[in-house]
Amino acid sequence: MAGWMLNEAGRALHAELLAEARATLNLVAVAAQYDEWLPVNQSFKEVCTTWQTERDHPATCVALAPVVTSTAPICAALGASVPWMDRYGSRLEAAAGRFVGGDDTALTRPMSASVHDVWMELHQDLLLTLGRTRSADDGH
Repeated sequence: MAGWMLNEAGRALHAELLAEARATLNLVAVAAQYDEWLPVNQSFKEVCTTWQTERDHPATCVALAPVVTSTAPICAALGASVPWMDRYGSRLEAAAGRFVGGDDTALTRPMSASVHDVWMELHQDLLLTLGRTRSADDGH
């Protein structure tokens, strides 16, 4: 499998850089944006489940549209609060556009810049930024 992984030194450096960055962020605002994002996250999981079980492209496009639309202002707010998160909105829109345009792999295919890939990256970035782990509160 092609790709990159952080080694031990890279993980240590990431933790150090993240701690420095977190000291400058308004984590209360980020937490509020995360809380706003959680219901949209649940809707996205439902879209993915339906797609994986029914494979109805037109219906999935209809269900995906409000999820992407709801995520756009959250991503904009996150980008204003956390400089490195400004990329998620455009990446989600691009992947969703590929899916709506007929690329069936653009919704859930792993390691392909699919909507799911970007979504999971955003989720992990939020958790790391907030110093949280996945839990029942976010649907896990």
